[in-house]
Amino acid sequence: MKDGFEGLVAIRLRELRNQRGFTLDEFERFTEGAVKAVVMGSYERGTRSISIARLGQLASYFGVSLQYFLAPPKSEITPSPERWIFDLRVMRAIDSKSDQMESLKSFLQEIASQRSDWDGEVLSIRESDKKILELFLSQVGFLEKLIEKRALIN
Repeated sequence: MKDGFEGLVAIRLRELRNQRGFTLDEFERFTEGAVKAVVMGSYERGTRSISIARLGQLASYFGVSLQYFLAPPKSEITPSPERWIFDLRVMRAIDSKSDQMESLKSFLQEIASQRSDWDGEVLSIRESDKKILELFLSQVGFLEKLIEKRALIN
């Protein structure tokens, strides 16, 4: 598999296909033959170059933005002291009966939907929003819990 951008695209293509439960042949049928199984397999292995136009087509089939493929891996996100970064995947997975946690999830989801930030996977909170959230989180004691569960990355 190739390194860098092409390797990242390959990994994300395979993850998307697997998440949707398609085999390579099923994906070919899903696209009505527009994407051949052998070609998709080559993209996923990183042994075949992919154009931006083709990547856009695949993004459309999977229902994600082109940005999904172009964003750096989560491990390369550098925390910024003036921002908080929330992993929305972890937030959605937190099962809580708490009204405060549900309010926080709704607040973060609303910001993410307004910004289309990282395709709903991570959300960076700007300084102005951070001050409001800091008050909320410190009062209900969520800050430590979110860090412990790795929902708050930095």
